[in-house]
Amino acid sequence: MQYLVMHISCFGEDNGSEQIPHIREFVNLVRDTKTKIYADVYPRCMPPRAYRMIAMSYYEAAAEGLTFRDSFKRYSHQRMGFR
Repeated sequence: MQYLVMHISCFGEDNGSEQIPHIREFVNLVRDTKTKIYADVYPRCMPPRAYRMIAMSYYEAAAEGLTFRDSFKRYSHQRMGFR
């Protein structure tokens, strides 16, 4: 397995710090393998300042990368000018 994506839900003003032990647990499980741990961020459900804090927390926990599963829904089509 090359990548393991952790789907962690944080909403609103959460800073991601509660998820650090969970990410570290998986990082320790794959320590001597080629598998990389990526943490999923759901930017659609949070303001940019919270997104930044969560990303920093996930990297502090030793996640090797981030994924953005729902980023395509950050803004509605109507808000972007589509009808």
